[in-house]
Amino acid sequence: MREHDLKDTTFILPYFRDSQEREENLHCILGFLVNNFETNIIVYEIVNKPFGKTSSENNVRWYFEPLDIDGIFHRTKVINRGIKKAETPYIAIFDTDCVFPPENILKAVQMLRDGATLTYSYSGNFYDIERSYILDGIIKKRTSYVKGSFGGACFLNREHYKKCGYENENLLGAHVPDDVERFERVSKLGYKVERVDGDCYHIVHPPSKDSKENPYATANNLEYLKVKNMDNESLMEYVKTWEWTKK
Repeated sequence: MREHDLKDTTFILPYFRDSQEREENLHCILGFLVNNFETNIIVYEIVNKPFGKTSSENNVRWYFEPLDIDGIFHRTKVINRGIKKAETPYIAIFDTDCVFPPENILKAVQMLRDGATLTYSYSGNFYDIERSYILDGIIKKRTSYVKGSFGGACFLNREHYKKCGYENENLLGAHVPDDVERFERVSKLGYKVERVDGDCYHIVHPPSKDSKENPYATANNLEYLKVKNMDNESLMEYVKTWEWTKK
């Protein structure tokens, strides 16, 4: 299969093994990316104790990060660490269970090259699929269950996003409203956001415990609403107070 040139892009995959299916999905997505693109990939795996970085293979760098002290998968913090390790002008925050037609990914990155700050490789519709439905980049639809989504994956101009505050680490846990918060914040700060026509294909897996029992769910929603309801000037001042932007 011909690889497409995305050497100017780094795919960041935050990962916590909460089921065998999740692990299988991760390796499916890694195979999809490696087979279709000449690019850079960072996997940040959350484990119960810290380890060192594994060796790089197929342009995949694998880092291990311990769970936070209260035992949560702090997704936004992990993504920020990946962004800061990236050495390319463009990044993709990529879930370990979502995939898109390769041409849509190429279009999303091209929009960044043409001046956009935040792009999406689909128009907002999710379709559930089995892993077996992915073969050489050809994807068969199953059931649509979400419309108007901002999750799954997004593509960012790294320097622009730094000015937007990176990921909002005030959102705690693995299942947080980071996707819609990101969209609201980048848009409100005046940066260009664009979408590609098409669909997101979600590989089925059992729901994680965090998706149902996140003790920070209420605080996370309040943080999202805080950002959403701020005007441009107030949001710019708020972002400047974020400690992780100063490191």
